[in-house]
Amino acid sequence: MEAINKAKVRLEAAEQPITPYTVKAEYEQWKKEKDQDQLAKDKNAKAGSKTVCKLVEFYKDNLPANLRKTTVKTVRSSLDQFLEYLETSGQRALESKDFSEDILTGYGKYLLDKKWLADSTYNVRMKHLAWFLKTIKFKGDIINRKLKKRAIVALTVPELKALEEVDVTKIDLAKYEDVASHEYLQRAKICSYLAVTRRCELVT
Repeated sequence: MEAINKAKVRLEAAEQPITPYTVKAEYEQWKKEKDQDQLAKDKNAKAGSKTVCKLVEFYKDNLPANLRKTTVKTVRSSLDQFLEYLETSGQRALESKDFSEDILTGYGKYLLDKKWLADSTYNVRMKHLAWFLKTIKFKGDIINRKLKKRAIVALTVPELKALEEVDVTKIDLAKYEDVASHEYLQRAKICSYLAVTRRCELVT
């Protein structure tokens, strides 16, 4: 009965005629809007109760179709690293509604202190995380690290010889990210050596 009276009040305020038909139409419109409102609230509450890990996995499997294959691979790698951070920091059950700036800060420290990432790689990881955070409507400040200018150093002949004689099989791969085998390092060493040698030939 209260809802019917409210419908009459709204009709009076809008200077509409009050008849059984108009009252019924006004009530049904109000009921429809109320139900839609509640549905939206329930949907947001349900989304907020999902864990960040599940949402990340869903995002990884549904990346925008316009991304290149190489970009897709890199984005997934970045998000896998974020999932690794949540796992190791005991936040596997973190819900999206509880995501905070502290999580961002902790993840940044993790990338620098535990993964020894270069500034450029760090920026890429954080950029990809920002893409995901937009999907859960989290607004946070992700500050990129300034890239250091790299000095070009010319090697001496003894240094070139030392580079040639490096035994990459004795390098601890656990300290390096995304290095699958000693063969990878061996190829990198040879390419570096050949590039520098070629430069020396051109100069002389």
